[in-house]
Amino acid sequence: MSGDLAPAANRPYEVIQIEVEDLVHEHHYLLMSAVCNALYMETKMTLSDLRAVLKGTTAEPSDEWNAIIRDATSNAVVIFAISKSPSGERIEQAGTGTLVFLDGAYYILTAAHVWDTVLVRSEKLGITIRMGRALPNTFSIEIGAITVIAFPRQRDCEEWGPDLALLGIPELHVGIVEAFRPFHNLSAPPKNLQDSDFLEVWMLCGAPQILGEFSETQAHAHGRAFQVRVESSHHHAEFDYLDVWAHWPSSTTPARFGGVSGGGLWRLQLYIEPLSGKIGCIRTLEGVAFYQLHIVEDHGVIRCHGPESLRLLAQHCAEKKA
Repeated sequence: MSGDLAPAANRPYEVIQIEVEDLVHEHHYLLMSAVCNALYMETKMTLSDLRAVLKGTTAEPSDEWNAIIRDATSNAVVIFAISKSPSGERIEQAGTGTLVFLDGAYYILTAAHVWDTVLVRSEKLGITIRMGRALPNTFSIEIGAITVIAFPRQRDCEEWGPDLALLGIPELHVGIVEAFRPFHNLSAPPKNLQDSDFLEVWMLCGAPQILGEFSETQAHAHGRAFQVRVESSHHHAEFDYLDVWAHWPSSTTPARFGGVSGGGLWRLQLYIEPLSGKIGCIRTLEGVAFYQLHIVEDHGVIRCHGPESLRLLAQHCAEKKA
C-alpha cells in the first residue's frame, strides 16, 4: 500500500525496554557476495579483479564486509514515541533516524511526518543508542525539550513532501548519545572518487515495524541495511528526490516498509587502496526515506529526499538559528 512509511498502531507497556538488532546487510545480491569473496583474498587486487569476482557468490558475508556495513550504519537509530497510559507507559515505533552534527549542534535527521504525526503527541522520544538483545535501551528525551527544524508539509501531496526534519538533541543529552553512537558531520563537504576507479553500492537504513517483536514489557526493533538501487530521480519545486528499489528480506512476512521513514540513504564507494591492496570505503549520506510508492512481490520502491534537499535543510537550519 502506498503512503508514508509510518508504522501501525501503538502498544501499551509497563516497562519500557527497547532493543535493536545490529544493522547488517542483506546478502541477496551478487555485489555483496562478490565483495565478501574479494575481502578473503590475501593478494593485492585491482578493481578489475574485483569486478571479475562479481560473477561469484558466497553463502555468508565476511567479518571484514560486516565491519564496513556496521561503520556505514553506525549513525542510524530507531525512533520511539513514549506516552503515558493507564497501565504505565505506551510505546510506539515512530520511524528511523540518522544522528547528525550540523553547525555546532546535534540532531536526529528524519522524516517530518515521524515528528508531526507520531512524536508530537507523545511525552518522550526514545532512540536505540545501544545494540543487541542483551543491551536494552532506556534512553529518552522529553518532547518539550526538543527543537524541531522542518519545512512546512503539503498534506494533500504526501509523495512530494517536503518531508524532512531535524530534531535537536539537548546539550545535556549529547554526551550520553556520543558514548555509544557517533554523529555524522552534515556540514563536511562530501568526498568523491571522481578521478579513481571504484564500485558503488547504495544502502537504505531502516527498521520495518513488521519485522520487530513486541510484548507487554519490551519492544525489539529489527534494524536493516537494505542494499538498494536508484530507479529514478526527480525534482519538484526546489527539492530533489531519489526513488530506490529495495528487496524485502523475508519470504514469510508480508513486505511492508512502515517504520523505515526517516532512514538514511547512503552511497558507498568501494576502491582498492594502492599500497595495501585492501578494499577501502567512502560513504556519503545522500538522502532520507519518507514515502513508499508501491510493493511488487518481494520488493518495494521507496521515495527519498536527495542530496540537494539535504543542503536546503541545512540552509534552512542556519536561517532559523540566525
